[in-house]
Amino acid sequence: VERREMMCGVDTRLSDLSTVLTQTTEHRHRLLVAAAASLRSSYVKVRKMKAVYHVLNMFSQRDGGRVLIGEAWLPTSDIPDIRAAVNTGAQTAGATIPPTIEKVPTTEEHPTFNRANKYTSGF
Repeated sequence: VERREMMCGVDTRLSDLSTVLTQTTEHRHRLLVAAAASLRSSYVKVRKMKAVYHVLNMFSQRDGGRVLIGEAWLPTSDIPDIRAAVNTGAQTAGATIPPTIEKVPTTEEHPTFNRANKYTSGF
């Protein structure tokens, strides 16, 4: 009698463990399926974040890190459009210091810039 009770208890514990293992396996499978569904979008988000940090690392800081200074070659004809885009970005980000774009005199040779149209964009 005592052995039967012990055997019944062992069987109950085995069935409980089997149930727990089955539920754990099903839960893991559901999590992996959900992760696989969002993997591509997560990969894109990470790439965009890395690109933003890469660009931010090219800026130099002034005023204790409150001001970022960047230098770039810009087509003179595009400066008004670029200024508008930078101002829009600053307003969207809630910047307290207004952005400025200044032309810096230089003796360096500027890079070649050829505006592409629908025919030359393929090259």
